[in-house]
Amino acid sequence: MKTNATVRLTVLLSVLIGTGTMGAYFAYQAGSQALKGVNQLNTNPSKKLVDNSNTFTQPTQFKPIDEKTVLSKVYDYTNQKKELVNFHKNESQDDKTQNIHNKTSKSLPLQVTDREVILEIKEVLNEGEAMLLKINLQNKGTDKIKFLYSSLEIRDDKNYSLGATIKGLPEVLPPKSNIFRGEIRIPHFSIKKSRTLSLSLTNYPDRKLKLNINNIPVI
Repeated sequence: MKTNATVRLTVLLSVLIGTGTMGAYFAYQAGSQALKGVNQLNTNPSKKLVDNSNTFTQPTQFKPIDEKTVLSKVYDYTNQKKELVNFHKNESQDDKTQNIHNKTSKSLPLQVTDREVILEIKEVLNEGEAMLLKINLQNKGTDKIKFLYSSLEIRDDKNYSLGATIKGLPEVLPPKSNIFRGEIRIPHFSIKKSRTLSLSLTNYPDRKLKLNINNIPVI
């Protein structure tokens, strides 16, 4: 009886071991099938560093900036900007000159006659820091006429007396004279707020001659 029990125990253990072995085998096969196509993670840090280094772009060669090229571009840009400013400035000045021309051409010449003496303002223009009145003076009478130009009077539209210099006009107009041409120069600073001027000239010493011109345009 004791022998039979031992045999049975041995058989039972053999069956259990066989069953366990077969289960482990089938579990291994099932695991292998499930892991097919899965790559092992590369945990080698040195290899990872090498691989990552290949992803960076290769550095390009440094090329220094040509100073002459930069200066040339700056010069061209500055000149183009200056030319554009000058163009608009000249265009504005042309418009202003045209307006002045229209203004003076409608009102000039201005002329007055007294006792056969003719005084004419032929032209008004700017020269430097002064405004010029181009003057024609003629005596068609039979008597000579003497002038003292220090008595010539110019006033603005507020009736203020202005300083002026006279050039080219004779102190004495002979009888039946030709046309004498001269100019009167008036500083800009004295007329900068004026729109029109008036001029008065008389003979010397009796002061019977009255040559008065009003509404002289200021440009």
